[in-house]
Amino acid sequence: CIVMAQKPHLSSKEKQILRQKEVTKVQQQTRENTEPDELPQALPAADKFIFGLGTGNQGSQSNDEWPDTEDTDDISDTHNTQLNGINVQHSRYEPMDYSKVWDTREFIETSSGGKFCCYSAGTQHSDLVFVCLHGCGHGALSYSLIASVIKEKYQIFAFDYRGHGDTTFGGDDNKSNDTTVSSSPFKKLKASDLSVDYQMSKKDLVRDIIEIVSSKYGKDDPPPIVLVGHSLGGALAVHTAHVQGMDGLPSLVGIVVIDVVEGTALNSLIHMRSIINARPKSFDTLQSAIRWCVTSGMIRNFKSARLSVPPMFIQAQANGSYAWRTNVLLTEPFWRDWFVGLSELFLKAPVSKMLMLADTDRLDKPLTIGQMQGKYQLCIVGGGVGHTLHEDAPKKVAEKLLEYAERNQFVKLWQINKKFKLKKATK
Repeated sequence: CIVMAQKPHLSSKEKQILRQKEVTKVQQQTRENTEPDELPQALPAADKFIFGLGTGNQGSQSNDEWPDTEDTDDISDTHNTQLNGINVQHSRYEPMDYSKVWDTREFIETSSGGKFCCYSAGTQHSDLVFVCLHGCGHGALSYSLIASVIKEKYQIFAFDYRGHGDTTFGGDDNKSNDTTVSSSPFKKLKASDLSVDYQMSKKDLVRDIIEIVSSKYGKDDPPPIVLVGHSLGGALAVHTAHVQGMDGLPSLVGIVVIDVVEGTALNSLIHMRSIINARPKSFDTLQSAIRWCVTSGMIRNFKSARLSVPPMFIQAQANGSYAWRTNVLLTEPFWRDWFVGLSELFLKAPVSKMLMLADTDRLDKPLTIGQMQGKYQLCIVGGGVGHTLHEDAPKKVAEKLLEYAERNQFVKLWQINKKFKLKKATK
């Protein structure tokens, strides 16, 4: 007598878990088959940098042990170059000017009274524009190394938010980190307590994005636009995509969200204050500030840090030290509003979507289900990159952005749609 084994009955929850495991297995196999030369050689470490803001004491790495995307064999504080036949020694952490990458720097004024610092590269191209939105506490120049690749084929545009970088408010050109407002742990800040450059509600930031991009490219005949956002910038890209018609960006064709997931972001907020308070409050020189950002693991590519870190600091007039430009704790009243409901909003965004993550373990349940249903393109960067993966592996991220544009045929479809509208208007 042969007894046939019956297949156990699985509940819907158990089936969901099995499907998720299968997706993770396929993603891991894909990463293993990726050419190793495409990935930065970084040491494995737990990524505990909330919004990409390192504490300087993460994992076992110290000093210069965070490898970079390039020149990973040279981890000294200096490097040599030839100048008129003479060997000149430079600091590894010497600040680099934006003009090494970007074509133009301009200031765009908005109805809010802000003068927003904006950067453009690849200005000779007008077929497609990547508009890049940075994370909280970072700046537009965090996209510099990506811009050096993208600008060869498309235009790329980035700007500093209010309270960030070289953007100013109040009719003067002085940057401030708003130390007049107390960020005491015993007092819960209200939005009404903050100056205008720290009025960073979702609504205010989205309005800034729409005004700035519309001022730059117009609304009558704008080029197709892809919003690329890292961390907070990713959330803002999603929120902007839901502003429809002429009130939003009528030529928006795609959004790329970099390393921000609703579940992970909300869970990390309870650690935010302690993370920020653990950072050094100031540095004697910009070089020491850049060095700290690299050695702490906040940014794992010193070449990107040389461009992106300087605007993250302001020099004190009293002692000449460099303090953080953005007082991130003053944005606390808006943290939850930035991220609540983000996963569902991302899935429902009425444009093409891509999510870029450092690793698969950052996916929450709605995004895992949405990925299995084919609602968006998922890109796992891997290779030991941290939260600022667009700085850690700029070449790989830039190549993925170019592939995303080609795969979706944004330029071709936009031209066809434009011809169709023109033909319809002439009838």
